[in-house]
Parts: sequence; C-alpha cells; structure tokens
Amino acid sequence: MKKYQVLLAALATLSLSAMAVAQKRPGEIKLSPKSDKGAVLIRVPTTPFTYALQFSKNGKSGFMSRVYIMKIEPAAPGYIYIARTLSPGRYRLDNVWQQGAWAACMEDGTFEFAIEPGKIAYLGTFEADGVLREIQAQAIERG
Repeated sequence: MKKYQVLLAALATLSLSAMAVAQKRPGEIKLSPKSDKGAVLIRVPTTPFTYALQFSKNGKSGFMSRVYIMKIEPAAPGYIYIARTLSPGRYRLDNVWQQGAWAACMEDGTFEFAIEPGKIAYLGTFEADGVLREIQAQAIERG
C-alpha cells in the first residue's frame, strides 16, 4: 500500500509541475508599466536532447509546492533565449532536468532573482553544460 501512496504522490507532483509551464518565446511576451506580471529572460545552451530548469517561488520548493518550469527543446549546438511571465516575487533555480527523468538538485550552487510587475529580469547566460554532464554521468553510473 505504501508503494502506491508514494507513486500517487509522485504523479501528483508531476501533474502540478506540468500545469505550471507557461513558457513563451521572448518575442511573445508583452509587458507594460501597468502589467500585473513580470518576466524572466535567460540565455541557455541548446543540446541534442530536451532539458528543463525548475524554479520555486519565495523559497517554497518542498513536497506539493508549485514549481515553474522552463523547457529547452533539442536543437543544434548553440544558444537561445528562453522567457516566461511570472507573478511578482523572489524565485530560485532548484533543479535541472534532462529528458524529464534525470535531475540535478542545485542546492547551494543556485541563484535567486526578483520579478517585478511590468519588468523583465534578464539573468544572463546559464551555462548548463557542466550540470548536464553530471546528470548524464550519474545516470550511466547507476545503469
């Protein structure tokens, strides 16, 4: 019975994560000084596989907390800009996911940023290559 409870809890968490995906192409975001939301803009490397950045708001990243996902689709090596609108508050990068199954918790190696209404928070370039290599090495090591 306990295994089923854990499985149901995991599925509920994944469902909540999926609902919080509201990413847009940077050119699709429309903000004005009167907007009630802000946006985040990040430059990220592209890879031949999908990966995602998972954020939490105001330090709430525990079980059943809402998470905010920014997905990077497979593409030729290079860089792209990703963006999404968010409600005002402080956000933190908590995890990097590869292919929706492998993840690396950022712990103390993460960053936080503030979102203000009507403004874009440009975070610069997030060099994900090292984190993705670590995820892949752990997956290979564990079989």
